Amino acid sequence: MQDIHFVSGKDFIRASNSGMVDLEASKANIKHLCDVWNHSDDHNILIDIRDVVHDLSVPDVRTLFEEVVRSGLGKVNHVAILYRLRKNFDHSKFLEFLAGQKGLNLRAFEEFEEAWAWVAEIKQLETA
Repeated sequence: MQDIHFVSGKDFIRASNSGMVDLEASKANIKHLCDVWNHSDDHNILIDIRDVVHDLSVPDVRTLFEEVVRSGLGKVNHVAILYRLRKNFDHSKFLEFLAGQKGLNLRAFEEFEEAWAWVAEIKQLETA
């Protein structure tokens, strides 16, 4: 049986005391997620980063994505990123684009219902 795990953005992307993104702590969170859920295809993940108030730069997104690739998240499980568009550049769609180039099962969504439906659809197709 598959599980769908919900991860809050505050548990995924960390900030330093100055309010800037703490890349090292954020990378450690990604590694922890991978250690817990990565080695089984019965763990799909929905990461909600709508409440993250820290502005990620394109290099920050790239750095975090490289940690995802290194850790293997999205290879045997499906990861939905739920986000809110804040500026002209869509960081989550950029992340989805990078994931597609690496063959990872990662998609970005602006609507919770769409994200949940995608993860649940994957679950239903694989258990049918």
